[in-house]
Amino acid sequence: MDDEDKPFTHWGVAWERVQRVRPNLPVIFWFLYIWGTEISPLTPAQQIQLLKVCYDIAFLLRDSEMMVAVYWAAGKVYREMRLFDQALACCSTALEIAKAIGSIKLQATCYNDMGHTYNKLGDNGQAMVNYKNALCIHEKFGEELKQADVYNNIGAVYSSLGDNGQAMENYKHALCIYEKFGGERQQADVYNNIGVVFMSLGDNSQAMENYKHALCIYEKFGEERKQANVYSKIGNTYCSLGNEGQAIENYKHALCIYEKIGEERKQADVYFCIGALFKSLGDEGQAIENYKHALCIYEKIGEERKKAVVFNGIGDLYSYLGDNVQAMENYKNALCIYEKFGGEREQAAVYNGIGCAYDSLGDKDQAIENLKNALCIYENLGKSVNKQMFITTSVLCSSLSVTMVKPWRTTNMRYVYTRRSGKSLNKQLFITTSVLCSIQHIFLYEGSISF
Repeated sequence: MDDEDKPFTHWGVAWERVQRVRPNLPVIFWFLYIWGTEISPLTPAQQIQLLKVCYDIAFLLRDSEMMVAVYWAAGKVYREMRLFDQALACCSTALEIAKAIGSIKLQATCYNDMGHTYNKLGDNGQAMVNYKNALCIHEKFGEELKQADVYNNIGAVYSSLGDNGQAMENYKHALCIYEKFGGERQQADVYNNIGVVFMSLGDNSQAMENYKHALCIYEKFGEERKQANVYSKIGNTYCSLGNEGQAIENYKHALCIYEKIGEERKQADVYFCIGALFKSLGDEGQAIENYKHALCIYEKIGEERKKAVVFNGIGDLYSYLGDNVQAMENYKNALCIYEKFGGEREQAAVYNGIGCAYDSLGDKDQAIENLKNALCIYENLGKSVNKQMFITTSVLCSSLSVTMVKPWRTTNMRYVYTRRSGKSLNKQLFITTSVLCSIQHIFLYEGSISF
């Protein structure tokens, strides 16, 4: 073997010393691998460095199964680091090696992990293909627990596609197998996922029941991160049920755990939820405070889209408080990000807010220009504006004494209309006609036209 084929050279380890311990390298490999990926408190970056040492050992021994293990573990770590392209490259290399050595079971593991990675990338089609490849192999070898893992993963893909029926069917397949083998931790994951499906179906009682099953098991095993995730979802459920006190209590349980384990991204999400809850309760001060906590973290970790959502929310609050300068500043920050990422519906909502702010500041020309921008986008998204719906909403605006339609008050107005009339009000048409009401108000104020 020439120098180019010698591993460890970049580690500063003398080749002669490596040769002396060569008989022990398989034991050293598995010790480092298990310690680095399952036992030690290493950071993901440190784990990658350790896996490079493991790679060198596998390369020296020309051990393909070790190579698959290294690439598989590296893919998992890169996925945790949200470096999904690197994760996919590692999974693909592991799969190629597994195919080359004819290891069907290793291929199944690789297919499953490629499914995970495509799922994180938002490619549900490729995720499903890889999960089904894995499932086929596990069924062939009668590996029931691994089948359950894949059923759970397939359920998650169907859930993200909005196919709740298929999601539920796959989750129940997984749950049945886990119950058969006594896999409580895995049962908890499935209960959590079933809760998500029931929540999306609007069945809050069934969602709560499944979340609480999951939480009970996570508490039993000390799974703090997962406890926090469920507390957050229970908070969302209580919020949907109108129980704000229980919602805030569960959000705070989640926040406490996320702070303890250093999950900043999740902390920001919970701060945003708490802010939105205070906003709905009319406590603008607490809402702004929590939104700003969320914004600070999103800025730190570079979550641009979520920053835009928070900027827009803060703009709405300042607008409602009458601080139109602060409202405008936040709306424009949101608009800049939405234009960058192409969120048309979100841009329209911000244009509407900016139009309201300009109107309050007395700049009618700028108000009309921004409201027309909003209207143009809403019409393109909704294709047409129903005349009767416009009349209905105009009357509603008047009956509620709304001179300018505050963007975040439209939901409450829809609720009042539904309660009064017993009819459902189409959200898209409502928003469109709300913008028209805003434009109508300005023109009437200026004495330009009448409707």
